[in-house]
Amino acid sequence: MKKKIIVGIILILLVIVVFVFINKNTQIKKISLKEEIELKKGETVQLKGENVFITIKDFTYSPAPAGTMSDWSGLAVIYQIEINGVKYETDYMGNFQTGDYEKIPYYVLIINSDYKTFAKIKVINKSEV
Repeated sequence: MKKKIIVGIILILLVIVVFVFINKNTQIKKISLKEEIELKKGETVQLKGENVFITIKDFTYSPAPAGTMSDWSGLAVIYQIEINGVKYETDYMGNFQTGDYEKIPYYVLIINSDYKTFAKIKVINKSEV
C-alpha cells in the first residue's frame, strides 16, 4: 500500500514538473520584425515564423562619475540571440565577438532601458538597412 502511495505521489510530481516546463515554453511571446517590446531580465521573445529567440540576460549599470571622461558609457543591455539552436551572447559592454557579429542576420536595437530592470527592443533584418 505504501509503495502505491509513493508511486502515485511521484507520478503526480512528474506531471506537475512536465506541465510547468511545457507551460513555461509556450509563454514565450512571438514578435514580428520591427515590433517594439519591453523585456525584463530573463525574458525571451521569438521572431514569428523563425527559429530565432532573443533573451535579456543581464544589464550593466556602471556610469562614469559626473565630470569624468570615459570611452564607454558604462551602460549596456546584455542579451542572447539564438538562431536555429546556435547561441550568440553580448559581453558586459553589449557587444558581440567580431566573428559572431557577422554571422547574425539581425540587429537588436535598444530603444529604451534603465539598464537595471528593463529594455525595450526592436529586431530588424540587417539586409533591410
